[in-house]
Amino acid sequence: MKIGLVYPVNREGVEVVKDDVISVLRSHNIEAVDQVDKDSISNVDFIITIGGDGTVLKAVSYMEERQVPIVGVNLGHLGYLTEVEPVNVKSSLKKLIDKDFKLEGRMILTTSVFRGDSFESKGLTSLNDVVIEKVEPGKTIRFRLLINDNVFESYSADGIVICTPTGSTAYNLSIQGPIVAPNLDAVIITPIAPHLVFDRSLVLDPTAILKLIIEGDRQASLVVDGSVKTVLQAGDSVIIGTKKEHIELVKFHDGEYFIDKLKSKF
Repeated sequence: MKIGLVYPVNREGVEVVKDDVISVLRSHNIEAVDQVDKDSISNVDFIITIGGDGTVLKAVSYMEERQVPIVGVNLGHLGYLTEVEPVNVKSSLKKLIDKDFKLEGRMILTTSVFRGDSFESKGLTSLNDVVIEKVEPGKTIRFRLLINDNVFESYSADGIVICTPTGSTAYNLSIQGPIVAPNLDAVIITPIAPHLVFDRSLVLDPTAILKLIIEGDRQASLVVDGSVKTVLQAGDSVIIGTKKEHIELVKFHDGEYFIDKLKSKF
């Protein structure tokens, strides 16, 4: 077995937890790969993230070709995606080694950007959300939304959030979008402060293909799981769909319904 580590450098508490993890793995003759990236992630069997939800999302962003199960160790404030608290690291790793765990599948999105006839970005993976938002304060952006090649609506808004059920409790939640159980497969669309009578969210089946076309003369940012990927120009198209594969989160606890975790974290 080979296990990769992902963690933020110079964060308080990280070095102590990282040393504990490596010590346990070495005591069981398991190789630890320090700070895996998108090139080395395909060579490991599990990923251990040490940090918060953002560290889990960073690990997911590396998984363009192959999905690797993730064990999240929580050093953040929220820790909605993480499973293990620092005090339980050694006992949890023992369960991992003994295969005393379950895998919980989570739907993921894939995003590509076209500029003219060519790719600006391709195959961006996200567990939480894809956000298109304004660049200029006090201004709105204009964009057209197509669902399965059919025009749904033209928006003038601060932006739009397209999220998974996992991401429904992130940005989507703060703009009054619906909370969706993370074990479901669905695509949630919530506009940000739209200048429209129709300002509701949409919940679509996971086979839906979304296309957003930037209109007008104002730029917009494309943000994938909290990371700005590119600045969109008028005429750019953003294509968003779901991946056939699911991200798998390692779970050591039985019976924790997501509503209970929702209440405890929020």
